[in-house]
Amino acid sequence: MCREYGWKKRLSWDEKIGYDSMAGKQRREELRQEKELRQFFASEKKTERVIDVIELLFLYIEQYKADRNKAKKVNGAIKELNIRFREHGVGYQYESGQIIKVDSQYVHSEVVRPVLNLLSDPMYQGANAEFLKAHDHYRKGDYESCIIECSKAFESVLKIICDHRRWGYNPKDTAKSLLEIVYGKGLLPTHTKSFFSGVRSGLEHGVPVIRNKYAAHGQGNQKKSVPDYMAENMLNLTASSILLLVKTNKAVA
Repeated sequence: MCREYGWKKRLSWDEKIGYDSMAGKQRREELRQEKELRQFFASEKKTERVIDVIELLFLYIEQYKADRNKAKKVNGAIKELNIRFREHGVGYQYESGQIIKVDSQYVHSEVVRPVLNLLSDPMYQGANAEFLKAHDHYRKGDYESCIIECSKAFESVLKIICDHRRWGYNPKDTAKSLLEIVYGKGLLPTHTKSFFSGVRSGLEHGVPVIRNKYAAHGQGNQKKSVPDYMAENMLNLTASSILLLVKTNKAVA
């Protein structure tokens, strides 16, 4: 965290932080760090840094999931954290090892969370990393990077599906070209084409064009600012599109 914030040594500069003098050297250092982190958490005014502490601690305790005797407590702690977040309307949720920003609880529970569960499959690890990175950028207000990572995640899922089914494509193919392959191979069933035509329009024009319009080209003489609502829409659109593709790929032999 010190490296993240550009600080040399300490999160807290209060020299009164003490420790049990009877403890061993390693334990004394652990106690000092614990108290330093507690003091930093209690006094820090910036929300993003407070969230960083919570994320760090829960990422740490998740390692105990491997212990069956402790897994239940870990899951209970994560569940309680998310309940507290919802109770206080802070707009965050702990999912897949990081805290993500939640603008709509319904969209999160019905779209984003199922996508994260599906992408946790090792087969989709590249797309999962990009989608989580998009959420991280969104949380930190870097909406341009959010849109770019959404586009990467979406295209990665299409390429993974093509690889899995051994369908040839050019590594430089765009989302539009990849979707044409997917449709051409019949992954999206022809007897529901009228239904999927609207979905395809959203996938082809929604995801890539929003990304190209706001984030993928030069800004010229005027600085272009990507609005938060556009990034939010991009996240939701990407999530629903990925959910559709991965579920269809799993269902169709």
